[in-house]
Amino acid sequence: MIRNFYVLILVAGWDSGGVVEAVQTVVRRAVARGHQVRVLGTEGLRSRFESAGAGFRVYRHAPDNDVRRAETDLVRDWEARTPLGMFARVRDRVMFGPARQFCRDLVEELDREPADVVVVDTLIPAALSGAEAAGVPSVLLMHGTYLLPRAGAPPFGMGFLPARGSLGRLRDRAAWSLTMALFRTGMPALNQARAELGLAPLRNPDELAATAERVLVCTSPSFDFAAGAVAGNVRYVGPQLDDAGGGAWEDPWPGAADRPAGPGRLERHRDAPGGPAAASRRRPRTAPGSRADDHRPRGRRRGDPRPAERCGPAVGPPR
Repeated sequence: MIRNFYVLILVAGWDSGGVVEAVQTVVRRAVARGHQVRVLGTEGLRSRFESAGAGFRVYRHAPDNDVRRAETDLVRDWEARTPLGMFARVRDRVMFGPARQFCRDLVEELDREPADVVVVDTLIPAALSGAEAAGVPSVLLMHGTYLLPRAGAPPFGMGFLPARGSLGRLRDRAAWSLTMALFRTGMPALNQARAELGLAPLRNPDELAATAERVLVCTSPSFDFAAGAVAGNVRYVGPQLDDAGGGAWEDPWPGAADRPAGPGRLERHRDAPGGPAAASRRRPRTAPGSRADDHRPRGRRRGDPRPAERCGPAVGPPR
């Protein structure tokens, strides 16, 4: 008789808003295949993962976070004025600042109940060191595109298209260097936690990702830049999104006037309709032809033929 094969999976999750859906889908699909899954996370995630069929344990040491309410959001990214400022908040409050607490929670949970593999949310990569110290294979789950440097890809979060020419490549190298330097300043906190676990120090965030048995990227390689240049432990697994319902969305902001402005708020963008730059450009509209001199191309005097009159019709049969 063939016995059912299942894997004991421990998921270290984090309440990061919409991208939780990708982790929840992975958990739901693993449970549907007969694996035993339990999730270690913040209290606000309990119902989402229990509804997916997983067991749930609350962090005892790591900081709490509930993005459903402004007052319980740990990162408060809308208060950052620049993308780099937002990255710094994530680095200090989530990714590396509380590294010791995440590692302690993971090690204690594995001591309480072992697992065959540990799956770590990409926003709390420090938890990989807890799995490494416990000798358990780990998987880093990236919700969307690949986030680490590789040749031919612009840095994430900057809005750049792939470089063209030497100046574009120089731009990407400089931007990647700046971004990685910002995250590298969080490594001392991680290395302190690693030292307490008896692990060697690391210099860069990509070295931490290299400790994972696999890095699963939840998108298609056709959707990502330079997908062929990623690290050897990376696998593209496609979008992990199930339309499982879950009720109506609840706006955490009581009114439009209270909604904070931030780097991602398009309606508050300076060039958006109603934004400060747009307001400064407003002026009374004049009657047609009343300011004809203002609309005449520079260098053309009154009475000169228009360009179309000099060149003939733009479209039509040859003369």
